[in-house]
Amino acid sequence: EVDQLPRVVDVLTKAAIDSATSVQELGDAFRYIGPVASFSSATIEQVGAAIGVLSNRLIRGTSAGTALRNVYLRLQRQPVEVAESLKLLGVTIEDESGHMKPLATIIDDLTAGLKGYSEVERNAILAKIGGMRATAALNALIAEGGDKLREYTKNLEDSAGIAERVAAKQLNTLWGRMVLLKNAAIEAAIHLGERLAPALSALADMTRAALKVITKLRLHLIQTAAEALAVATAVLGFGIVVSKMGSILFALLNPVGLAITA
Repeated sequence: EVDQLPRVVDVLTKAAIDSATSVQELGDAFRYIGPVASFSSATIEQVGAAIGVLSNRLIRGTSAGTALRNVYLRLQRQPVEVAESLKLLGVTIEDESGHMKPLATIIDDLTAGLKGYSEVERNAILAKIGGMRATAALNALIAEGGDKLREYTKNLEDSAGIAERVAAKQLNTLWGRMVLLKNAAIEAAIHLGERLAPALSALADMTRAALKVITKLRLHLIQTAAEALAVATAVLGFGIVVSKMGSILFALLNPVGLAITA
């Protein structure tokens, strides 16, 4: 919803500051996981925390979003292999009211249930729960732990107004001032262009007409010079004309010659 836009911007800004990712990568991740997580009672802060934790484990952008999307979808739908694996580990994903537990709680429960299993067995179980593509992401979340997710979530919940503060701080730098100057210059140029457009259009038309006249005149001079050279060659001979070529062209192309041939 539109009224939630400031909250979303603040969460993205804070998550980018606190983790090894960018706002662009966070946005890419949210495009994949956002619609699915919204049906799981997950808040934007909880999802942002999960993306941030994965980013610190070098799972970023669309990779993070796709992995979390698979995890949430499979936990929601619970195909046979997911239901059997959760039962084996003694993990339930719903709270007493029937809502899906926060991801941090589910990660804690998975961590406890996987104790005693070998690495191979553990990866096989996680692959059944989240799918093959999400195995690395589940391992990363388990390695960080539920407490880290809760810590990130709390930081994002306290992020109100941070985007505005960061923007103000950046604009107070030399680079920020240059950006403001550039924007002001562009705006001024637009207004100036609107005022001068009629005059500039008229000037462009006049220049184009003048160039046409000059071009025609030059062609006339060239034709006159060729005719004069042909006559001179017939009367004086080729050798004499070549020796006097410079003087003939000067006479034809200087202002006086221009006036005579016009």
